[in-house]
Amino acid sequence: MRASDYYPVFKRLLLLMTSKETVRGFQNNILLVKNKALHRLSIKTDRVDLMSKMASPSSGLSQEEFIASGDTVLLGGSETTATLLAGLTYFLLKNPKALKKLTQEIRTKFNSEEEIDFSGVSSLEYMLACIDEAFRLYPPVPGALLRKTREPDIIAGNMVPPNVRT
Repeated sequence: MRASDYYPVFKRLLLLMTSKETVRGFQNNILLVKNKALHRLSIKTDRVDLMSKMASPSSGLSQEEFIASGDTVLLGGSETTATLLAGLTYFLLKNPKALKKLTQEIRTKFNSEEEIDFSGVSSLEYMLACIDEAFRLYPPVPGALLRKTREPDIIAGNMVPPNVRT
């Protein structure tokens, strides 16, 4: 459905072929995400987590942006880690040179299993680059998490006009 946004005629045809039950399910999902996001905004808690940071007035997110982000956060709990690791493993096995470089980085960083901790792993630059590339090539969510520019911006050295979807 997201891809059909680029082809309005195709989207109308697709909607004609989509069952009312499927459309209702999609609409119910949107309503569920909106209600959960609004509920989370109304909760006052001392617990600091991702959502509390996003819900904070200092985050700069409008209520609409918070609700739109709720969809992404809910998707984040749906087998994303396993899917990403499967994709990363596939790409590393298809590229023995990259696998060898990653293996060397890990084995030279740690002498024992006990040394492996969050800060140590966070310093593995090549591993983090491999994970970023796996995210790009094999996003672990159903459908693309499209982004849209709201105003002109420079991205990777290129001027991108407003309303461009990536």
